[in-house]
Amino acid sequence: MLRHPPHILVTTPESLYILLTSRRSREHLASVETVIVDEIHAVADDKRGAHLALSLERLDALVRGENRLSPGAFITGLMSPAQRIGLSATQNPIELVAEFLTGSAPHRAPATIVQIGRKREMDIAIEVPSDELTSVTSQAMWEEIFDRLASCTETHRSTLVFVNTRKLVERISFALAERLGTENVGAHHGSLSRMLRLDAERRLKRGEIKILVATASLELGIDIGNVDLVCQISTTRSIAVALQRVGRAGHWRGAVPKGRLFATTRDDLLEQAALVRKLRNGELDRLEIPPSRSTSSCNRLWRHAEPSRGRRNLSTKFCAALIRTGTSPGMSTKKSSPFSPKGSIRAGDVTAPTCCMMASTASCIPVAAPA
Repeated sequence: MLRHPPHILVTTPESLYILLTSRRSREHLASVETVIVDEIHAVADDKRGAHLALSLERLDALVRGENRLSPGAFITGLMSPAQRIGLSATQNPIELVAEFLTGSAPHRAPATIVQIGRKREMDIAIEVPSDELTSVTSQAMWEEIFDRLASCTETHRSTLVFVNTRKLVERISFALAERLGTENVGAHHGSLSRMLRLDAERRLKRGEIKILVATASLELGIDIGNVDLVCQISTTRSIAVALQRVGRAGHWRGAVPKGRLFATTRDDLLEQAALVRKLRNGELDRLEIPPSRSTSSCNRLWRHAEPSRGRRNLSTKFCAALIRTGTSPGMSTKKSSPFSPKGSIRAGDVTAPTCCMMASTASCIPVAAPA
């Protein structure tokens, strides 16, 4: 890739961070014009999103030549940073996601929101075992679920089954293989090798298998061809996840997504009933993006400090300022902390390693406002 730089680079937030720390990779990234964040809702509300936000800011500084450690870089830098484009079908509220994508720089113009989504008709229903549901799924119920999945497979060209654990993938795929034959059943989860996962995806896309059992590894961004039916075992605990998974079925123009939710306990039945109602009403989960990004900031600062001298001489005031980011003046400063016997944290009371450890164990530790 360094010898023949691509025109389009598909990467992850973690890999982008590694590329930004490599001298030769930085030389190629300095000419980036557009950054597309696909499925932005999946990272906006967690630490991966904070990690990505920091990488995007570093990329902007690299493109514009604003790195003070590289004298003369501003001469070859571009006039404007790379354009950011965020894509998602299940974001809510879209204004909050747009603010996350844009960043908090005061000079940056607000994002332009293009809302072209529409409510799709969906064929979705809940499958309940004949026995009374309890807090635990009996073996008889599992056998009935396996039989029902096998019958659904016989009436559809291709079926995709989502479960919440890798152990359940192996159990269901084994039970279906006994009923349908090993040549008609596939498994897909993160513990399998990349070669086995790609083989399962290709076999499903070519129609060589009738049913594929998977975890969230097949939830986003993978072309698996035409799927007629999606089955979800147990609840997804998220409206957006259910919408993404059921949307795998009928993923072509004019088709109607078809999904079946299998309740295994009473709690599952209650959550799935609420889930179906929300999906039919077109409602989505509301994202909550944490206001403080101090954890990732301190972690990166600690990684980039020179191990021999930089980490010892790292400004404790700067570390404390990073931890302080996102707190309001009205927050109490008397929260107990294992790093401060008096219950309050001041810049001069802790060393740089302690500051970074505190940021790793708590997203935001209240400290006294700066004088």
